[in-house]
Amino acid sequence: MNKQEDYIDDKLGWRIRIERTDRGYAYTYTNTKTGAQISGRVLRDYFIEPSEEIRRFEKRKLEEEKLREAGLLPSQIIRRIMHMVANLHQQGHESLYLNPVMSPNGGYWRFEIGAMENAQWPNRQKDPLSVRSSIGDPHYPLPWASNSDPVEVLAEKFISAYPKLVQKARKHNAEYVAWYRQMLEQTEPDGVLVFWRDLGPDYEYAFLFDEPDGWRMPMPPGYSPIDLLSLSRKSHTRKRNKKMNKPVIKRYFSENVFNSIKQDFQFLFNKIIQSGFEYDFQIRDNYFNLYYKGNSLGKVSFNKALQLYDISIHHKFISEKIEKRFDPKKNNDYLVFSLPKEQLRPFFSSENLLSMGQKVKEVNYQEETTFEQMLTTDNVNRKDLIIIDRQVVDKFNRTKMDILTLKQKSSDDYQFCIVEVKLGNNPELRGDVSTQLKGYIERISNHFEDYKKCYEINIMQKQSFGLVNQSLNVNIVPGVLGVVVVLGYSWIAQKSIKELKQKDPPIKVLHLKNSIDISKAN
Repeated sequence: MNKQEDYIDDKLGWRIRIERTDRGYAYTYTNTKTGAQISGRVLRDYFIEPSEEIRRFEKRKLEEEKLREAGLLPSQIIRRIMHMVANLHQQGHESLYLNPVMSPNGGYWRFEIGAMENAQWPNRQKDPLSVRSSIGDPHYPLPWASNSDPVEVLAEKFISAYPKLVQKARKHNAEYVAWYRQMLEQTEPDGVLVFWRDLGPDYEYAFLFDEPDGWRMPMPPGYSPIDLLSLSRKSHTRKRNKKMNKPVIKRYFSENVFNSIKQDFQFLFNKIIQSGFEYDFQIRDNYFNLYYKGNSLGKVSFNKALQLYDISIHHKFISEKIEKRFDPKKNNDYLVFSLPKEQLRPFFSSENLLSMGQKVKEVNYQEETTFEQMLTTDNVNRKDLIIIDRQVVDKFNRTKMDILTLKQKSSDDYQFCIVEVKLGNNPELRGDVSTQLKGYIERISNHFEDYKKCYEINIMQKQSFGLVNQSLNVNIVPGVLGVVVVLGYSWIAQKSIKELKQKDPPIKVLHLKNSIDISKAN
């Protein structure tokens, strides 16, 4: 027989909710001031009284805060190791690799640092030079340095401790360095890089330990997981064949979802148009993202069975007022709102969009991402160049193209044109961007028919929503183009562009300058 308790303990300052059954207890304790939660299910014999459970929780939080202030949280130590490898890349040891996995119980981050051979990862089990260790206990020291050492000191001590390893890694490897730099940028400030964990995925792509279904990147260049880790060849062949039967990219809605989105979100399409496309609507694989300054204000998917929309948003972008009204579930760093269509308009009200947009500006301003948004906003309603997507990935490669456009070739014929966006002070301008752009062009060229089908449907659906000029009749033809668009920092940019053109003369570069010509003022 069920028995439920729901009360506020004023002395503790916590709301106590307990459901007692014959089999055990389910409980949720919520701090009335901070919103912190403790929840779980236990057998009756293992239930701990709320006051003791809360005391233990607060003790752990206090200890955690002390470690945070000392820079000794496991995630802080891990990030310094990740940045140390980047520091060693900058010193010329570009073939130094980092291989991170989680222990089966999830309590330890195990890592290996080794040297590639001919830009390929060697058989690590036969590499006597590689360094292996783990992070979990902040008081267990690293093999070569103190856990509290800053990045530069970690790098210096690593070179001193393992001179043969760093010398072996002193080989040019621009492709891996570019991947690693992009990974660091995308996982800031505290992402824990993982290639494998016990519950999966296993060496299919790079991901974050606490968010395996969120951020992803392709495995690093030169990585050979089957030979190195004795994975089942048959298993991987089955997975690969299964993937091969699916389109490489699918960024459009099924018919049923399309009809629901069109009917239920017309108010939002109108807001996007009225904003001058400051809000950006992009279709994904049967769901959509609403962006503001490059940050997602909602990953929106339709649950047909329940007739509800699931809207996932990072908690940093949601005010307490919105959270209280719409009562989301927590999923790591994200809040998930499950709403019927009647609640969509009040949820995406102008007031709420303004509130979320302001929080984006406060907590996650990124200059280069903002530049991407400016380019997108300033180039709508053109016939000669149509911006069709941003942050583009496919099923085989999770490295993101900045902006994907269609450039008019003749009449209704268009060609894909990839736009890589860089600020003038971005060091990738000196050469790494060339490798990136060539890789993106090759990716689309190799899977042209899948990309063509995907974006011809994508455009037609956006036209139906009123987000793309409905008079356009787009036929995508072969021939993939690419261009690097550079903004600002003219003196630095000019030097980098010159160096880039020397390395890759055919590369197309468009340099936009923020010069002031007062004579043109009116």
